[in-house]
Amino acid sequence: MTIRSRKIFSPDLFKENDSFILSNDSYACAPELQGQISALSYISESAEGAVSTVELDETNAKVAKSDLTKSLLSGYELYLFASDSIWQPATKITRYYGLWKRLKKLHNILEVINNSDFSQEHIAEGNEGLQFSGIARLGIDNLDLGVVLVRENIGFQLYLSMHDLSFEFERVSNYFEAAYLKEPSLNGSPFNVDCFITKLISNNSAIVRVSGSGALAECSIDVIASSSSELFAMLDN
Repeated sequence: MTIRSRKIFSPDLFKENDSFILSNDSYACAPELQGQISALSYISESAEGAVSTVELDETNAKVAKSDLTKSLLSGYELYLFASDSIWQPATKITRYYGLWKRLKKLHNILEVINNSDFSQEHIAEGNEGLQFSGIARLGIDNLDLGVVLVRENIGFQLYLSMHDLSFEFERVSNYFEAAYLKEPSLNGSPFNVDCFITKLISNNSAIVRVSGSGALAECSIDVIASSSSELFAMLDN
């Protein structure tokens, strides 16, 4: 088995590129961002047919982690936005477990994160039930952990921010509303990635998007940010 790795820069995600194409329609509320969002993509692909998604992700995470460590020098941290992509039943046991207790029960790997690095939980209530969301500071060293969690949960996203814990923790509800309370995603997903990206970049942060699959024999980790972000110069050296 041979896995090839490459790194590419896509200067404008609103035009045809090898990273990720954004829809102009999703940015009508933020016209200043149109044509001003770029991506640095870490791509792994099998040179000999199908290979597991896990193996491709591990290859990408190893290379990306080495690069992202450079961002620590400028104060960037890796955060995980976690949310329920579907409504949960409004029962006492659901409220008791909430988000973090439930996730730790499902994903033992979350036990490596300090309790102080988990935000308070935001709860959205509706006729359909409850949706929980929160933010956890993972740190660059836990990029591979974050990739696994994003793969297994539609409502999870990774992002880089120079803001401190208190700033990010206060924005859980804002991120939730950006992801779920706008127009439905074009691909039918309950999580509107375009709107989430808009909100993050407006805060001078960057999304760390995980995509692809072993079935396609190609996976990527895309660092998506404002075209003027210092991250790109930092990571591309």
